[in-house]
Amino acid sequence: MTLALAMKKVLPNRGTDPEHFLSAFATDLIMTQAIAYNGDLTEYIGYALPGTDKAEGKWLIKKLSYSGTKVTDIQFANGVIQWDQIWNDRAGLSYS
Repeated sequence: MTLALAMKKVLPNRGTDPEHFLSAFATDLIMTQAIAYNGDLTEYIGYALPGTDKAEGKWLIKKLSYSGTKVTDIQFANGVIQWDQIWNDRAGLSYS
């Protein structure tokens, strides 16, 4: 997915105007978030439109890896920024 297409998905009425670049990534304000932790210092954060079921393939999922209390890596499901993942499958996805 290109940045322009991602911006249209997040802010469909804003187009790809660079003025709205930061707004497109203010996902904590306009998207539902799901957060999961597991015991190996990994955290998953998912974003979707409000009302999206966690079993639907409409999530953007990122994985944060830690060393102690510090984030060492932020990776996206299947190595791309796309809103087509299933939150419930997050642990079995590949990240890069």
